[in-house]
Amino acid sequence: MKFFNKNVFSSLLITTFSIIIIKAADVSVDKTETIKDDFLENTKRAKLFKKTDFNVADLHISLSEESFKELVDSASAGGFGGFGGFGGFGGFGGFGKKGNSTEGGGFPAPPFGGEGEGEGGFPAPPFGGEGEEEGGFQFPPFGGEGEGDGGFPFPPMDGNFTDGGFPFPGGGEGGFPPMDGNFTDGGFPFPGGTEQEEYKVGDASLEFILDGESTTIESATISIGGDFSKNSAKLGYNIKCNSGNLLGRKIFRLRANINDASLMRAKLSCDVLNRLGLPSISANYVRLFINKEFMGLYLLLDAYKTSWIKKVYDDDKEVENLYQCKTMNSDLTTNNIRLCKNANDDYANKTDTLEEFITSINKAESRKDVDDLMNVDNFVKTWIFEWLVGSWDHTLFNGKNYFLYKPVNDKWEVLLYDFDITFGKDLAMVLRGNQNGDASIIPFSEWHRKRYIVDVLIENDEETFIKNLQEVINTAFNPDVLFPHIDALKTWLAPYIKEDRTPVDGKLPGYINDNAMGGFGGFGGKEDTKKVGFTYEEFEENVEDVYINGGVGIKKWIQDRYNFVCSNYDIDCSSSATITPTKDKDKENDKEKENEKEKENDDECWSESQGYKCCKTCVVVYVDEFGSWGVENDQWCGVKADACHIKNDNTCWSSGYGYPCCTTCKVYYEDYSGEWGVENGDWCGIVSQYCGGRNKDDDGVITGWSWNKKNKFMLKDYKHY
Repeated sequence: MKFFNKNVFSSLLITTFSIIIIKAADVSVDKTETIKDDFLENTKRAKLFKKTDFNVADLHISLSEESFKELVDSASAGGFGGFGGFGGFGGFGGFGKKGNSTEGGGFPAPPFGGEGEGEGGFPAPPFGGEGEEEGGFQFPPFGGEGEGDGGFPFPPMDGNFTDGGFPFPGGGEGGFPPMDGNFTDGGFPFPGGTEQEEYKVGDASLEFILDGESTTIESATISIGGDFSKNSAKLGYNIKCNSGNLLGRKIFRLRANINDASLMRAKLSCDVLNRLGLPSISANYVRLFINKEFMGLYLLLDAYKTSWIKKVYDDDKEVENLYQCKTMNSDLTTNNIRLCKNANDDYANKTDTLEEFITSINKAESRKDVDDLMNVDNFVKTWIFEWLVGSWDHTLFNGKNYFLYKPVNDKWEVLLYDFDITFGKDLAMVLRGNQNGDASIIPFSEWHRKRYIVDVLIENDEETFIKNLQEVINTAFNPDVLFPHIDALKTWLAPYIKEDRTPVDGKLPGYINDNAMGGFGGFGGKEDTKKVGFTYEEFEENVEDVYINGGVGIKKWIQDRYNFVCSNYDIDCSSSATITPTKDKDKENDKEKENEKEKENDDECWSESQGYKCCKTCVVVYVDEFGSWGVENDQWCGVKADACHIKNDNTCWSSGYGYPCCTTCKVYYEDYSGEWGVENGDWCGIVSQYCGGRNKDDDGVITGWSWNKKNKFMLKDYKHY
């Protein structure tokens, strides 16, 4: 069975501004304890990162209050990346800033979670009817059989759906009908002109304090960073030193990664790539202050820019062939020629070298055809890394978040970035129905979408794959090597995480964007109905073996992945490391009670009366009058409401799918079950009787979009809600 993609998004067009000033929490941070390990001892990294190994610096940013307000305000005006559809739907791209498409493709729509390319439909229970042709989806009471790859006869229309497309009039394969714009590869260009230029503040200065020594940058440019975190309550920042550099780096990033309970996934990913000797950015941590106000703990990362290339490759020549592939579907085919952009503005229109590379690798029949063109072993190790850490947002799956670079008189290299969704993060929405939901036991052959060059160099070349897999396992990805490094990082970071997650006057440090209303990890805005941020205890637990907010415990992911690889591939393994289970008496008592309740539920499997077993997992794909249904081993099963903490509320139709009802009326998606909105970084069901329903002006394209856009209706203001 195939697995599916989820594109992370930021949501809602917000034009108002609100900022909360946070002072540092009264938490003691003891920097006297010396903590070190040798995981990065022989790696080549900038002085900035070597000096901050197990040594948190204080970074002070100073700028005018007016500039700071404008900067934060610019973050809240983002759109979202769109979604790829499900089953037979091709889906559509995204709504970017001011209504423009900035990402082509996106996340799976609830409650199915398909990948937008067919392949994955199934007959709905308990009514019978067989899906045909790789996932045809016959859905009662509408009748008709789905045909083709994931065909989906969707009411109230008839006809066949092929290639995962949704053939509305005027739309192309996989496209929705155009609205004063064209559809390409699922893109959804709304009217409104070209993409808005990123807002930047150029009047900032920096002071970097490490071990009592101060480094000053008198002029720096700052912008809000992170395509999908710009609508988060705690923002990320991009910084460029206009004068001088910061310990060897002219450009660097600060990321909050508030979707990661461990705040360690990006750091570990960079460390593993560095230890493997692959060209990569580096990561560490800083305590951030803006205009003397404490903003919390941030990841410090460098960035692939021409200045980085010249430093790392020790080359003063002009950087002509550095291409950023940040747009989805950059799948190492001719799509890359169109979607990847030259990172050097002076060569923005130069694509001839990239075209030659892409054309050549898609004609290759064996390694010898590309050995002189690309650094084959580095590419293969990078693909193995993506698979082992569970990345679905790089080259193999979504086809994005990487650079292709050709050094002068040398071979092409691949450079990854953006690592917060790694080590078992957010896989439930990506891998629905696969291997009973256990992503750690998915083989490499099922971890990538169609990639011709990957098939040539890995699937058809076992020797190359096994040789590089053995090296990655020996060098970096095994518990004996990784666990001591994780333990050292955990001990070192503990007081800083505690400080970062201790509220002051009811607010967490750095949660200044009070208009944040969602986006991945974007909870914490004024409309937030969930808790804000993670706790220190959740940091400790998610580093070890506890599943939190869509993230498998990091050590558990590594151990399970390692065990699977060692049991299923012809490599030598000799790890003796073990995971120390998280000890929490209250948790253990809660777990015991939960197990007792689950045993009781096992004796009362409600779906057996309908001829189906109960599910082992909690992924809901369908709800009817009997209850919530999932799919395991290609068979329907009943989801246990109690065990899965699903509260079936007859006043909230989406509760059976495990989603709350919305407090707003903006509709982002509609399927057979109803209209769906997005709040606090998650789906919610639109309560149609309060939201006006379909508007004739929408032409039925996206139910409620125009109505919501015009009326800005909020359910919280409706007295009868």
